[in-house]
Amino acid sequence: VPKACQAARGWGNEVLEHPVQIGQLIRDADAVVGHGGMGLTSLALHAGKPTLLLPEHMEQAILAYRLGKQNLALATVRHKDKTVVQQKVAQLFADENLKLSCRQFSVKHCDFAPDNAIRRTINKLLIGPG
Repeated sequence: VPKACQAARGWGNEVLEHPVQIGQLIRDADAVVGHGGMGLTSLALHAGKPTLLLPEHMEQAILAYRLGKQNLALATVRHKDKTVVQQKVAQLFADENLKLSCRQFSVKHCDFAPDNAIRRTINKLLIGPG
């Protein structure tokens, strides 16, 4: 892990080697960069933050593609190419339409919580639609 932390610092990133409250960190951030895992990506969407996804697995690539089509994230699979990532990061901060789409998504879904979704699904199964 120390080698990975040092490598990330080489890109000019601040690296924390202790647990943090990621939800608050995302709310305070201007943008989010991640691999496209459901947890971090969901938190970024819920917070209305423009996101750059650098998928490593098929499921992450599918999510990145779908969010890109909806103008809710940027993505590239060429994340080992520093120039490509730098271009995407610049676009992440400059793309006003992306920022607006992310904020609108957040407002539309601000009341979403997993326990509420589970409760609604159970009610639909037990009671039926309506």
